[in-house]
Amino acid sequence: MRARRAMEGPADNRDTQTQESYWIALRMVHGVGNVTYRQLLDNFTSPQAVLNASTAALIETGVRSRVAQSITAFDQWPDVEAELDGLKQVGARLVTRTDDEYPDRLRQIHDSPPFLYVQGGFVPEYGVSIAIVGARMASAYGRGVARELAQELAARRISVVSGMARGIDAAAHQATLEAGGRTIAVLGSGLDVVYPREHKALAEHIAKNGAVVSEFALGSRPEAGNFPYRNRVISGMSLGTVVVEATEKSGSLITAQCALDQNREVFAVPGPITASRSRGPHRLIKAGAKFLENIDDILNLTVDEAIDFFDLNGEVKIKNKLQTLKDVGLGYVKL
Repeated sequence: MRARRAMEGPADNRDTQTQESYWIALRMVHGVGNVTYRQLLDNFTSPQAVLNASTAALIETGVRSRVAQSITAFDQWPDVEAELDGLKQVGARLVTRTDDEYPDRLRQIHDSPPFLYVQGGFVPEYGVSIAIVGARMASAYGRGVARELAQELAARRISVVSGMARGIDAAAHQATLEAGGRTIAVLGSGLDVVYPREHKALAEHIAKNGAVVSEFALGSRPEAGNFPYRNRVISGMSLGTVVVEATEKSGSLITAQCALDQNREVFAVPGPITASRSRGPHRLIKAGAKFLENIDDILNLTVDEAIDFFDLNGEVKIKNKLQTLKDVGLGYVKL
């Protein structure tokens, strides 16, 4: 039945869908990844316009013929509706790259997700984000450093981004929440598949005081291949990435590499030279990452864009370029 409908052309009900439906539908088309999705949006006004375009018009934008045909033949609307129903059930929503709420810095990377599944929300008062990542099998020293840095950032209304993994990630999230700050957890699975399972309560707490986000469809399992994609979202959201403890094969080093590829700053926390968890940060320092000794090393990070400074009274003060986070003070910057 599906093959016959594809031959006959687009299903009639594609003209009656919501805008959210079109965003999800286009992502479901085989061959439409993040880069192709962005290419299509650059040439058409919306996902709806893409899905209503002719095969010839799609090919003219540089899309491969097979992908163009898959777009015009799309008929998986029941799957789209099921995804939207699932979002309601888990208390989540879509934030698309054309929404003001979509993180500006994430929008800048070349393979940014066309949309994010979000529980909770992004608050402009915490417009600057710093990522803290590291070993799952963290030491007491590593967890203590992550907690101290997270609390210092939270006190300055800087969001802490991490991956909600065991060890350093969890310590950073929990310390931020305890300090009354906001934190963002980026998953390598669907929002309805919390991983690790013991962090379900943590995820619920984060959603109430920040955001739990994923680019993966509901039901997606935490497969190994998902985490490099997750990692580039963590670094992509952030002004800089801090690595606290990591073995030489740690996924945290992938996050650091993503940050470098995105022209973001990388900080590495040194550790005992006899500990295997120190090898990753030490390797990063040798390669040019910033040696991180205390919070001032992060606050001395230079912002190379014009920024709006909102002081604690809510007054807006325009700052010039090349200000440091320390210059901004205890207000917040919106990038």
